[in-house]
Amino acid sequence: MTSTSYQVSYSLGLCVMYFGFTFWLLECFLDPVLRDRPLLRFPLMVVAIVFASIFTAKVVLMKAPLESDAYAMRHGEYAAGTVIAGIKWDSHFTDLRVDIANPSDNDYENVDINMLPDVTDYKAAIVGDNQSCHLMPNGGLGVASVLKGKGGATKITFHQVGGQLTANDDVGDIFEPLLNAQYRLQCPRLSAHSSVQIVFALAILDGHLVPKPQAPPPKSSTFSGTVVEIEGVTDLMSLLAARPDTAEVTIDGRYSCGPKRFVIHARKLHVGDGN
Repeated sequence: MTSTSYQVSYSLGLCVMYFGFTFWLLECFLDPVLRDRPLLRFPLMVVAIVFASIFTAKVVLMKAPLESDAYAMRHGEYAAGTVIAGIKWDSHFTDLRVDIANPSDNDYENVDINMLPDVTDYKAAIVGDNQSCHLMPNGGLGVASVLKGKGGATKITFHQVGGQLTANDDVGDIFEPLLNAQYRLQCPRLSAHSSVQIVFALAILDGHLVPKPQAPPPKSSTFSGTVVEIEGVTDLMSLLAARPDTAEVTIDGRYSCGPKRFVIHARKLHVGDGN
C-alpha cells in the first residue's frame, strides 16, 4: 500500500469512527424511547463519550517516537585484517555508526528508513545478529569499477540494479559497485525497547586520480555515468583518498504503530565523536 492510499484509508477510518460516536450521541438525544428513560439514556451517553475519549487518546493522539543517533570513530586505527559486520576494514575507511531505536512500550511495524551520509561509503551493514531487518543500497551518487580491464572499449552500457550502479562494455568488462551514496533499512517489526545499529565504511575517491563524479539531478528518473581508465592500478583501495570526515546524516522514511503510520521528513543527524 502506498503512502497516499494509506493516508486516505486512515483518514476515512477516523471519519467513520467519529461519525459513529456522533450518531450514538444524537440517538441518545433524539430517540423518543430514550428521552423518556433517563436512567438508560445518560449511561449510554457516558459510554459513548468514554469510548470516543479512549479512541482519541490511543489512536489519534498516539505517540510513537523513533529515536536516531550518529557518531564516527575519528581517532585511532583498526588492526590489519579487522572485520566489522562482515566488512573487511581498510585504512581508507571512516567508521560511521547510525542507531535507530524504538524506545516505546509498543512494537513498530513496516519500518522503512532511508539513510544518506554526507560522504559516500564503500559498504554498510547491520551490526549484530538482527535477522528481522534488511539493509540495501538505495541509489544516489555511486561509483562502479573494474580491476584489470581489457581496455579498448568503444561502448559502455550502464545499469541501475536496485539501488546500485553497474556497467559493462563491449570488450567483456563488467563494472562492479565500488562506492554508494545511501542505504535503505527495512524491518517488518522493530520490537519495543529495541534498536538497530548500522556501520558505514565511509570512503571517497582520490581526486588526484579520479575526477569527482557528478551527482544525478534531484528526483530524476535517469542517471548518467563517466568512464575513466587508469593504468597501473592493482588494488581498488589505491583509488581512495585518506579516510574522510563526516558531519551529518539525513534520514527519512515511515513506520507504523498499530493502525497509525508515522513519517520522518529529512531528519538531520549531527555526527558525534565516537572515541
